[in-house]
Amino acid sequence: MAKKAAKPAAEKSDGTPKTITQIEAVRQISKLHPKAKPRELSPLIKEKFGIDLSPQRISMYRVHLKKRAGKPVGKRGPKLGSGKKSGGSDMTISQYVAVQKMLNDLGGEAKVQKMLDQFAAAKKLFANA
Repeated sequence: MAKKAAKPAAEKSDGTPKTITQIEAVRQISKLHPKAKPRELSPLIKEKFGIDLSPQRISMYRVHLKKRAGKPVGKRGPKLGSGKKSGGSDMTISQYVAVQKMLNDLGGEAKVQKMLDQFAAAKKLFANA
C-alpha cells in the first residue's frame, strides 16, 4: 500500500527538508524513463524518493498526468456508435441517426426542406408585425 506522507527529497535554501508528493515523484521519474513500465518505475521511486508506490498507482498517476497535459491516453480510438463526434461534423453519431429517422418520418429531405423554407418565411412575417 502507498504511503500517505511524502518523504524528504532535498533541502530548501533555508535548510529545512523539502517534501515531494507521490504524483510529483512519478512525474520526475517518468521524465527520466518515459518508456519504462510501472513495474520498473516502482523500485526507482522507492530508491530515489523513499516512497513505496504500487505499479497500479504509478499507472493511475501517469494517466492523470497525460490527461492534464492534453495528450491522448490510450491506443484505441473511439468506438463506433458510442456517441463520439465523427469527422469534422459537430453532430454525434446518435444525433445523426435521430435526424435521419425524423427525416424519414416526415417524408424525406425535400419535403422537410420545403417546410423549413415556409417556416423561415412565416418567421419573417411575425418578426415585422
